[in-house]
Amino acid sequence: MQSYYIKILKSVLILLLVLLTSKSAIAVKVNWAKIKNIKDRAFVEYVNSLGLKNQEAVNFWKKLPLSKANKQINKIFRKEAFAIYLNKYPRSKGKVPDFKVGTGTNVTGPMSKQSLKLPFSNYYPLKEGPVGDPNRVYKIGYTIHGFGHPWLLSNADSAIWEANKHSNVKLTVLDPAFDNQKQIAQIDNWINEKFNGILIWPMQEAPTGPPVDRAFKKGIPSVSVDRLVGSSKVRVRVTGNFPAR
Repeated sequence: MQSYYIKILKSVLILLLVLLTSKSAIAVKVNWAKIKNIKDRAFVEYVNSLGLKNQEAVNFWKKLPLSKANKQINKIFRKEAFAIYLNKYPRSKGKVPDFKVGTGTNVTGPMSKQSLKLPFSNYYPLKEGPVGDPNRVYKIGYTIHGFGHPWLLSNADSAIWEANKHSNVKLTVLDPAFDNQKQIAQIDNWINEKFNGILIWPMQEAPTGPPVDRAFKKGIPSVSVDRLVGSSKVRVRVTGNFPAR
């Protein structure tokens, strides 16, 4: 049962942190003292009564305090030291555009063939066509720790969809099937093949540290996606989840 509640906590924290860097305020008045002490249907009814929409709704979940009403969840939160993960969470230096319901792009996933809505495709869009040096082909590797999860498969779809818009980008997306050693081997293979860049959505943080360090020594930039990797030698962190252990 405890693992079930940990999964719930992680889901809530993802909602809290999707747009953590946005500076928009919540316009409606929220009784935060009340929020801390209600649960179940009473909580749902109170939130619905606020009438939050778009960025206001996102900001509400970002500011939502740890509930004292559910003692079991409260205990797990503290025992698992989730507050430490939140403090470690990378922050953007710039302002994140406000979220609006309905924004994004409807696509067919290149890998899954499923209909998808990519809600953040208009945040920092790249123009179609070559990127960087138009006379150069960029080989990029992306290892996503398991395509058996629909969320991860959709992420692979979105990466391939974006890469297909740029004629001089050759993206290789691989599935290590939830195996740390396979993921490490994929990264090392790309280092040996002299790829121009590597993206990593790790299964676990620590095992990815050494291969990222090896890529750094070879002058190959690495990017962590969602979770952090076990090395500080990354060029960029693409965040959306709190750092996993």
